[in-house]
Amino acid sequence: MADDRSRRQARQIEPRPPAGIVAYLDGTELPAKIGTSIDLLTVDEEGWPRPAHLSVGEVLLSSTGEVRLALHAGSSSTANVRRSSRVVLVLVLDGAIHELRFEVVERSTLTEPPLALFSGVLVSTREHRAPYAEVTGGTTYELNDPPGTLRRWERQIEALRKLDG
Repeated sequence: MADDRSRRQARQIEPRPPAGIVAYLDGTELPAKIGTSIDLLTVDEEGWPRPAHLSVGEVLLSSTGEVRLALHAGSSSTANVRRSSRVVLVLVLDGAIHELRFEVVERSTLTEPPLALFSGVLVSTREHRAPYAEVTGGTTYELNDPPGTLRRWERQIEALRKLDG
């Protein structure tokens, strides 16, 4: 086992998100970013990890590490975030798995669709890379109604941008 661990690398990075991730989660060029999910990890009331999947239409990330999330208001993930004020986002980019930890607070809600809007700050980021392999993808999806979904994503991104005031 020690041999396997020595081959894997998890590198702690300063609490600023990598530029490639910021570009991917900047709320622009949404049609080009359809298909790859961002994993959202929370912890439920019993202490179990709870995964969920977000799209680029539900996450905004700035170069300073501020994150904004649009989560379904009645979901288990939203209840977990409200309780703990912590989330982990995981995504594959540039041949590695990126883990970003945030502390967040609920800032607002939307009614159509019913969403809870959160914002917060980056606490830490880790890049997981193996010298013997390149990560080529994570969870992927296909939209059933791309035009309708893109319109909804654009409204959600606009609502997240407006959290400033």
